[in-house]
Amino acid sequence: MYWRRTEIGAPPTDPVWVVFGVGAVKSLPQEIERLGHRRALVLCGPEQESTGRMIADALGDRSAGLLAEARMHVPLEIADLARDRARALEADCCVAVGGGSAIGLGKAVALAHGLPVLAVPTTYAGSEMTPIWGLTENGRKRTGRDPRVLPVSVLYDAEPSPRPHAHGRPPPRSRLQPAGRATGRGRAAPRARRHPDPTRRLWELAGELGAPRSLRQLGMAETDIPRIVDEVLANPYANPVEVTAEGLTGLLRTAWAGEPPNLDHSG
Repeated sequence: MYWRRTEIGAPPTDPVWVVFGVGAVKSLPQEIERLGHRRALVLCGPEQESTGRMIADALGDRSAGLLAEARMHVPLEIADLARDRARALEADCCVAVGGGSAIGLGKAVALAHGLPVLAVPTTYAGSEMTPIWGLTENGRKRTGRDPRVLPVSVLYDAEPSPRPHAHGRPPPRSRLQPAGRATGRGRAAPRARRHPDPTRRLWELAGELGAPRSLRQLGMAETDIPRIVDEVLANPYANPVEVTAEGLTGLLRTAWAGEPPNLDHSG
């Protein structure tokens, strides 16, 4: 096992505390003990259930159980379920295993119930390093910042499994991968040079693959555009260019219709 603890701009008592390396997840029981906690509820999504269960089993007496119900954008009902489960199982911390959905669920529990979160990321989503939380209720997402939701410990492991590797060697391929990673063979596509506009090429590729290319195909109604514009303007966020109602409306109408990207479009 090769891992080490690293402080990020603060002493080890600060909430930002990183354990990094092959086998880092094996130190999870010690991390829970170091933080003074007894029972951890393991949170993950359905697709990470096997990994979550292995981690819960490896925690032994320090595991309060597993909840494999994390969903994208953290629906309020799932957050309530996790909060109630943590209370019923007398958990005093949570271990979030997965990407932004699982870590977001852990943050929701921290926000509502005050339980600290230890994160075991399996993607480079980045949520584990921010105090930003998000909840979705009735189709609307609200976000905020709160230092209570920042994970108290983050364990980056190239193979997030508590089971030892065969023959003591790590696997040939890491499970810790960038969020939304595209697969390939490490070289540029032959047609790339004929498409100086990468956004246009991505739009074409989506069509070739039969993927949705419009918000309309994803179920959004055109009549939703004004409401979405109002919501975005009511919750401003850092942006490199000024965000205006006119610009947003034009952008959303183009995306709703599935029109090809146009870098010269000024709207």
